[in-house]
Amino acid sequence: MNRRVRSRNSRLTWILVLAVVLAGGCDTIRDAASGGFNGVELTDLKTAPEISLADADGNLFELGAQRGRVVLLFFGYTHCPDICPTTLADWSRVRAALGADADKVRFVFVSVDPDRDTPAISQAYATRFNPAFIGLTADDATIARLRSGLNLVAQVEQADSSGVYGVAHSSQVYLVDQKGRLRILYPFGSTAGDMLGDIQRLVR
Repeated sequence: MNRRVRSRNSRLTWILVLAVVLAGGCDTIRDAASGGFNGVELTDLKTAPEISLADADGNLFELGAQRGRVVLLFFGYTHCPDICPTTLADWSRVRAALGADADKVRFVFVSVDPDRDTPAISQAYATRFNPAFIGLTADDATIARLRSGLNLVAQVEQADSSGVYGVAHSSQVYLVDQKGRLRILYPFGSTAGDMLGDIQRLVR
């Protein structure tokens, strides 16, 4: 099952990147080969869709209230066997390497598996990797709204005979810049160094 989920997510990542190109034209994205950022840079910059979700303590996290900070967003689920823990482990290395600049960045994990992941479970999962990470969950209506704004994919797979199921989900990390614009995408397989270099370039 792990291999199937990994392969499906990898394909979804590049399908979504291609969709961005087709929707906005060939100059919509620019990669590192052109002298830009390490990740896939969006040149048709738009304000990121609003995300407003309550955390485990009932406090509201609002993406629009994070202006002045860089925000890394990742959508996954806590039962994810490979992509999610790998991504959050990379984030942990990024935050440690940022040093004094770490407080200028928010690392936000949003579960797309609300049937199993409560806000408390999502927060506990995220903070296993770093106490400063934010763990949230989105209900089905919110996930549906984000699909169009972020080209987000999240689909529950058929459960096996024991009732265990996976969730096929977009595997890229989204970077929202200090002006609240969706700025860079990091396909799964991007390194911690890729993200670190881009963040340092933005915050310094």
